Amino acid sequence: MTLSKLEELIAQLNPQTREKFIRIFEVSQVEGKLKIPKPMQNWVEEKFESIANVENQQIIKIINKITHRGILFNPLRSQRPNQAENHDATLSELIQTTKNGPFCHPEEMTPEDVFGRVRGAYCTTASNIAKADCWHGVIIFNKHDPLDWGENEIVDFLSTAKRWFELVHQSDKTARYPFIFWNCLWKASASIVHGHMQMTVSESAYAKTKLLSEQVEQYQRQYRSNYFNDLYEIHNALGLTLHTDSSDIKIMVSLCPKKERGLVILNNKFDRPLWEHFAKTMVAYRDKLRIKTFNVGITLPPLDNLQTNWNLPVMIEIIDRGDLSSNNPEIGGMEKFAQEVISRDPFRTRNLLTS
Repeated sequence: MTLSKLEELIAQLNPQTREKFIRIFEVSQVEGKLKIPKPMQNWVEEKFESIANVENQQIIKIINKITHRGILFNPLRSQRPNQAENHDATLSELIQTTKNGPFCHPEEMTPEDVFGRVRGAYCTTASNIAKADCWHGVIIFNKHDPLDWGENEIVDFLSTAKRWFELVHQSDKTARYPFIFWNCLWKASASIVHGHMQMTVSESAYAKTKLLSEQVEQYQRQYRSNYFNDLYEIHNALGLTLHTDSSDIKIMVSLCPKKERGLVILNNKFDRPLWEHFAKTMVAYRDKLRIKTFNVGITLPPLDNLQTNWNLPVMIEIIDRGDLSSNNPEIGGMEKFAQEVISRDPFRTRNLLTS
């Protein structure tokens, strides 16, 4: 199955699920046409394989009407020529040349939080030297290679983050809203090669989290239904979910991702079963999709549980940030100011992850 067959799949949904799809998503398909001059035809055939596919391009538009996010999908864009030169050093060479930096000696060469460090079996924490928020920590992996981790390591990273959050809240009761993010390598905005995650705690929820919370609350009021349950039901009916060992943990290959190969993991708790499912997913993401650079964002509930109207689950979002050998950025003006443009079919992504 491919995204080009989405309208056929929608028609085959049972009436209740189809109704939910229609109230959440808007789908359309347009054709982009152009003419290739004869002097250019050989080059087009070499780069894109087919002149006909270039002269008549099928573009699928999907908009989430609840979150007001959308994608423009054209698989041809994955074949665009890259005029930028490749990096001089391969990734393995870069990893070697950046060894013995500050993160390789965190106890001596990185600042610590006012309450000290949290040490896991595979990591230790530091205080971010250039903070994005008043509480901004770093989980520094023991291994320098940012892609050399397994399931046990990832579980330990998240367990360490949870203990760090607890110490932050003990030190500052106004610090209530935790967030975790993982930028892997430079295309994902990591300024340091050495493997690391980052954590923040704020006195209020961040702007995008607040907006999503308001949108979900409005959906609940209008339709008397849980937005995330309906979203998962739709993805499951379309064949865009991944198997889990828990009925509470839900994994979707997003139909409307924030960037390429977007995954969403949902659970009611930030606990070990979730960490283990996330760890397995990340190992498959790296190994089966051969992804080397990515972003992860983990939205968590307030630390004090005092906000009675908090209506978001624990939500982990994962996106691919493209080819490390290319200098072409994956995010440009369309993504920043209009709508996401993607070239990777979510159905293909799901098939690769389950192969």
